[in-house]
Amino acid sequence: MFHTSLCSLSLWMALLSVGAVLGAKAQSVLPSSDSPSSASARDSLLREAQASTLRLPQRHQEAAPRWEIRAEGFARRGIVSTTDALRQLPGINLRDYGGAGGVKTVSVRGLGAAHTQVTLDGLPVLDARSGAIDFGQFDFTQLNSLSLQLTDDARLLVPVRTLAAAVIALESRPEGRQVGLRVGSFGTMAPSTLWSTRWGKHTLAAVADWAHGDNDYPFTLRNGRLTTRERRSHSATNTLHTALRWRCNTAATQLSADLTYATDHRRLPGPVMLYTRAGTEHTADHDLTAQLSYRHTHGRWEWMAAAKAAGHNTHYLNLDPQYPDGRDEHHYRQRTAYATAGAAYRWTRDLSAAYAVDYTYETLKFGSTLWRDVRRHSLQQSLSLRWSVSRWSATARLLHHRHWNDLHGTDRAPNGLPWEHEDPARNARRFTPSLSLAYRAVRTPRAALTLRLYAQQLFRMPSFAESYYFRLGNTHLRPELTHQLGLGGTLHLLPRHTPVTRLDLTFDVYANRVSDRIVAIPRNPYIWQTANFGRVEAQGLDLTLDASLRLAARHHLNLAANYSFQQVEDATSGVTPTRRKQLAYTPAHSGTMALGWDNPWAQLSVTATFASERWSTHEHAPTTRLPAYAELGLTLRRRLPISHRRQLDCLLAVTNLTDHTYEIVRRYPMPGRTYQFSVNYSF
Repeated sequence: MFHTSLCSLSLWMALLSVGAVLGAKAQSVLPSSDSPSSASARDSLLREAQASTLRLPQRHQEAAPRWEIRAEGFARRGIVSTTDALRQLPGINLRDYGGAGGVKTVSVRGLGAAHTQVTLDGLPVLDARSGAIDFGQFDFTQLNSLSLQLTDDARLLVPVRTLAAAVIALESRPEGRQVGLRVGSFGTMAPSTLWSTRWGKHTLAAVADWAHGDNDYPFTLRNGRLTTRERRSHSATNTLHTALRWRCNTAATQLSADLTYATDHRRLPGPVMLYTRAGTEHTADHDLTAQLSYRHTHGRWEWMAAAKAAGHNTHYLNLDPQYPDGRDEHHYRQRTAYATAGAAYRWTRDLSAAYAVDYTYETLKFGSTLWRDVRRHSLQQSLSLRWSVSRWSATARLLHHRHWNDLHGTDRAPNGLPWEHEDPARNARRFTPSLSLAYRAVRTPRAALTLRLYAQQLFRMPSFAESYYFRLGNTHLRPELTHQLGLGGTLHLLPRHTPVTRLDLTFDVYANRVSDRIVAIPRNPYIWQTANFGRVEAQGLDLTLDASLRLAARHHLNLAANYSFQQVEDATSGVTPTRRKQLAYTPAHSGTMALGWDNPWAQLSVTATFASERWSTHEHAPTTRLPAYAELGLTLRRRLPISHRRQLDCLLAVTNLTDHTYEIVRRYPMPGRTYQFSVNYSF
């Protein structure tokens, strides 16, 4: 009832707004003439009609919902980090383990982080070990755009792995020359540089950024009636990221190559257990990635090919007297090889088809002195058809998944005990279909309304950690199977004779069902194991608003807001402690608002983020309740032109303006009031 009422209200408001602008008429002008002799001829000439058309952004014409924030919108929305940008996208549930050095993962519409595919410059970012990508590794100052695509891709020819439940696409900044420095609270310092050069159709860019943070922020610790002020310790981080990018773009061909190296050293503070203590855990990560992509269009044909190779090494060290020799040490070595290719053909103006195939080879070696080597070969294929006629557009896809698993290594675990997993994880194969429909109900020069309906089936293999992690993994896990159904609409208005110069509205209602959900359950108080756990059902609503208001000449107000309702429950049959209860760390209500004022002197933005209460366990024990929270932020940006090609951008940001104490993940307190100042010099 709640979903239907809101959906109907949004649709009626959209239709009424469209009706108000449909009466606008095209203007006519007379041809100009400078000679007196043309005065008599002017009366015999027909008036020249000046027609204007509305060029809609691509996201307003797609059958699947999509939202995008470009680099120029970061300042307008008060965004100072990648996680800030993610919070301003609907349906996203962010898990933040506290501070600049904490891990940050994203799940969308209650499906879990492993269902969210992350792409960088069009190719997927892969992590077979955990299946979830840490967004803390991406520096937003080096991004050109960030977008969220749900259920399907607007392009017909895409890599198969990007046809996921949700895709967060990151696009790196292609060119420019700038140096920058960011400093902030708790020992934060981050210099960065971007340098590019262009000759003809070629662009070569080099990127380097380094970041350090002590992250020793204070927080409030409550223990019954006792409240103390503590400080986070053992949280320092040091990260280095370098990249070399080459682009060659012509009218028919797009060719790119990237080489990236990143290293990350962190001290892990761990959860707060009543009283803080000095941490003992350390991690060091080293990543090397190379990728090459090619896309070409010729007549009715379009071809696509790409390849990627990545190596990821992690060293974990725990210096604690409870271990033999006072240390517990593990190494993880992950290697990935990925290739994709495909072709699309447009038979007629209305009908197109595409075929793509992906191959992925992933291997993970882990242990201390003895090693286990797990491997997975994956072959995924997609066949796509698109029919577009008049106001209608329909896209149908059929995906085929095939996975082979293998296990090699010694016969004993690092502690000398026999391995519990003597067999590799099971192989799997599956066909999954999807269908999306779009109807452009209104198309006028200043108004557009697109309605959409989409249905999709998804298939997810267990990660290596879920299958093999010592004492937790289970090689007998079944893959997750997800069904998605949703409908929504997008309204785009360019009103005349009103202070509102632009108005974008989107609404989406959806229902998801996950079978054989993979969760960790306790076998005893000390040992947990992953298992397939029945079924999860999710229903939700996403609303977004993006508007611009003209106050006076060179004065504008920009408003961007989103609201999400998510009801994600355990629907496993039988009597269980978790049946029909909201899943852990999933707020029923969440949203953000960003209000920006553009003026000749500076850009001022105010942001607000809120989330309702959550629980840290599926059983909703009273002691695991996390209260609702709201956070305010303030940013001030000033651009100082120095010359025609040189300018200085200064940014002052205050996060958690009210110094509110809260947790997103239990026992990982978030920082209080934080200050940040950055300066970027472009030349």
